Amino acid sequence: MQLRPRQTVFVDRCKIALQQHGNTIGVATVGFGKTIALSAIAASYPRSLVLQHRIELLEQNRGKFQRVAPEAATATFAADHKRWAPDGHTFAMVQSLGTKASIPLMKPVDLVVIDEAHHASAASYLRVIEQAKELNPATHILGVTATPERGDGKGLRAVFSNVADIVSLGEMVQ
Repeated sequence: MQLRPRQTVFVDRCKIALQQHGNTIGVATVGFGKTIALSAIAASYPRSLVLQHRIELLEQNRGKFQRVAPEAATATFAADHKRWAPDGHTFAMVQSLGTKASIPLMKPVDLVVIDEAHHASAASYLRVIEQAKELNPATHILGVTATPERGDGKGLRAVFSNVADIVSLGEMVQ
């Protein structure tokens, strides 16, 4: 699958920020193709963990990832299917992986991707990030979202120290 030109810029900016800071958040409006962009970034790492909070997002993210990187090994970690791709890419429900019983099942990854990254400061996400960093201190953290503001006003600075790119609705209209 070929990225659109603006998606390529987004991906490149996120990769640079990850190398410089170890973490970053990319913000893009609905309809931009964030799932394709996050898939391209995740596929550039040997081992990744893609976290989401809804089963529909897990299925969408894994399906699009497989279109971007059809040769890559993938697995799903959810309530009814707890499999890990130790040398590939695991798509996990944070509610399933972020429990005290499941955290010890994690394997080392090089990149943690948080879809709908405005949820990243929740305790379940922070447990997963902490475990990923414990297993591999060099793990990078990428967040993608269309809505970086949280309803409770809690900031995302505990997870992300910078913003790699912002794609606005106005830019998409142009």
